Amino acid sequence: MVSFRVGPRTGVIIVKNCRNPGSTGCIDYERQRQHILQVRAVDQQGEGLDATVTINVTVIDANDNPPQIPWEEYGRRISENQTTFDNPLVVEVRSVHTLLHIHSTFALSARKH
Repeated sequence: MVSFRVGPRTGVIIVKNCRNPGSTGCIDYERQRQHILQVRAVDQQGEGLDATVTINVTVIDANDNPPQIPWEEYGRRISENQTTFDNPLVVEVRSVHTLLHIHSTFALSARKH
């Protein structure tokens, strides 16, 4: 559960510091996209009348999950005068965002070893 705190004098809402993003207790879009808070205000230093308000916190996704490539190495043979492979060489890239049907684009680059 994510920890929210309300400043007793200022009313400023803050979120618990998260040292390991994506871990339990941290705000994480993939785990929970919305949090509903009930905030109660009491006058006369907690002894008087009170009022309650509901606050909806919507989490916006951040790019916090690197893409996954299931194989460490891909291989194909190509003749020296060809410009394409006989069978297309496709590098599979997976992402939590694509599994959640969130639009993602990837850029692939190649370097010679």
